[in-house]
Amino acid sequence: MKTTIKNIRIAFPNIFEPQAEFNGGDPKYNAAFIVEDKETADKIEQAMAKVAQEKWPRDYEQKLKKLRSGGKICLKDGDEKADYAGFEGNWFIRATNRVRPSVFDKDGSKLTQKDGRPYAGSYVDASIDVWAQDNQYGQRINAALRGVKFSKDGQPFAGGGAASENEFEFEESDEDAVDDLV
Repeated sequence: MKTTIKNIRIAFPNIFEPQAEFNGGDPKYNAAFIVEDKETADKIEQAMAKVAQEKWPRDYEQKLKKLRSGGKICLKDGDEKADYAGFEGNWFIRATNRVRPSVFDKDGSKLTQKDGRPYAGSYVDASIDVWAQDNQYGQRINAALRGVKFSKDGQPFAGGGAASENEFEFEESDEDAVDDLV
């Protein structure tokens, strides 16, 4: 079920280059999206319930409850990742795709990695496809990453950026010191 979630923070964005998972496997594009409001969390819950009902019509409520208790759903409790900035007290969605997602700026122009946005901690709108998996690899409710639109700047989560000369104290070189004496 295609769903657009708006004004959420992006974390661990691998949206321009695919990233292999920790346990190996095929590289995928992926990101985590931090959901800070109940309305958006409820929207994702409704999408999960709908795809569960479509996949398991007779017992979807029990199936969804079991998947939720086993952590096999795309919407997770941010307190599980409380060691990472922005997650504590919120929810998050991890979405992946083998196909590169579309990445846009506020004005609709396409963005590349060189543009430097979106970045971890910025606010985005995300297009995801919530779907139910039931195959030889197990049963889950997943989210496929379709696209991302940069919305606005946010406090960066970690690293990145270049230092300016104002961040350092520079010593005079010996050459400068000689020039001062002349």
